[in-house]
Amino acid sequence: MRYLWSILLLLCLSLITVVAKENDNRNKTNPLLQGNKELLDQVVLYSANGDSTKSIYEYDANGNLATTLTKKWQTEKWEDSKKYSYTYNQDNKQILQLDEEFKNDAWQSTQRSTMTYDAYGFLSQNLIEVFKNDQWINQSLTSYANTENGDVLSYRFEVWLNDKWELARAQDYTYNENGKKSNYTDESWEAGHLTRKMRTNYGYDVKGNQITESLEMYENEVWTEVYRANYTYDSEGNNTLYVSENQQDGEWSFTERRTSEYDSKGNMLSERDEWFDGTKWFYFAKYTYTFSENNHELTFLQQSYDTINLVWEDHYRRTTTENEKGNISSIVSEAWVSDKWVKDNNMLVIFDKTGKMFTYIGCKIEVSYKEVNDVKEEPEHQIILSCSPNPAGDFITISAGAINPMLKHGVDAATEIIIYNTLGEKVLSVGTGRDLSAPINISDLPKGMYFIKVGTETTKFVKM
Repeated sequence: MRYLWSILLLLCLSLITVVAKENDNRNKTNPLLQGNKELLDQVVLYSANGDSTKSIYEYDANGNLATTLTKKWQTEKWEDSKKYSYTYNQDNKQILQLDEEFKNDAWQSTQRSTMTYDAYGFLSQNLIEVFKNDQWINQSLTSYANTENGDVLSYRFEVWLNDKWELARAQDYTYNENGKKSNYTDESWEAGHLTRKMRTNYGYDVKGNQITESLEMYENEVWTEVYRANYTYDSEGNNTLYVSENQQDGEWSFTERRTSEYDSKGNMLSERDEWFDGTKWFYFAKYTYTFSENNHELTFLQQSYDTINLVWEDHYRRTTTENEKGNISSIVSEAWVSDKWVKDNNMLVIFDKTGKMFTYIGCKIEVSYKEVNDVKEEPEHQIILSCSPNPAGDFITISAGAINPMLKHGVDAATEIIIYNTLGEKVLSVGTGRDLSAPINISDLPKGMYFIKVGTETTKFVKM
């Protein structure tokens, strides 16, 4: 079983360009709020131990990421290390990723991922193979069943053992009448059959906000609830309060309470965690954020509470700077150790203008971008994506200007129209083949700010 979970971890890591880990769930960043206005050129990654890595990015004519070349700083020069190559179909869906390492003065294949899609254009399979002894060997196969809106109905993860596929894990999802996920069941393959492990359930208010969550464990052919939580929202749809409970030996007890505050744009300004010791609540951790006019996170400060001296103590901070165009130019990660800030390796995340995520582990990154020069300066090639009315009621209409020939997979060839909330969660999508100017029904969305993504372009609106 340990081997199966190791492969599962490898599967998750293979889908990102640079292996990453996360210090705390508050380090997660909203892909829309952290997006940049240009395509990446180079990213230099610095590690707390003094190592440096440079990633060089190349895009195809459609704006898809074509290759990532990583180099390591060794013996006073940059030396080739790894290369990732990406292939796309005519709908600009990625169908292949090839991983290579530079050894013995030559590039050598190490792994490849092959993706296939269903009739709706959503990922249905991801096959991962490793290259050993001059041949490709199956390693894992992940399969998805989706609805026409892209909601996942089932997930199956298989590993290649003894020359055959063996099911290791499965998840099945159900949705309510409004298309909201109501529960999912997690199963693992044991003793020749799928064994139920846990089930997570969700509840929503009339505005579509998730207000309850519960976790059940399956033992002795009975589902037993072991965790439950409640969520509270403000008038803009921001989650302001979270309270959780655990059950042990038939008794429910509070475990965590989290209070959050936001600015007028829906950016989280602060978050405070409290734990329950059985008789009273006590402070545990606090997270504070600031943002730029471009909605990029500029600073993140994590503090822990000293229950003896009754003061907040600095623990970790992340600082982001922007260049003159409003793109992220650097991110620095530091930890408070022995009364001073020191370099600290952590997860650092950025997104290019297409929304593709790039994840790194280190204490600092420096970012440069592609120059578009003449194409960008010509007004007739700019894309202007907008929606009306804004603020909106029950319906919105999307309009777009001319299409940039360097981004042919933009608005004119978009496979779907996607609406995200301020947490970066997809709340509504409309498939291909529709008239872009046709009204979109948003009556089920709660009040608040939302982002619309069509192809490579993004705009925002407020639901009243």
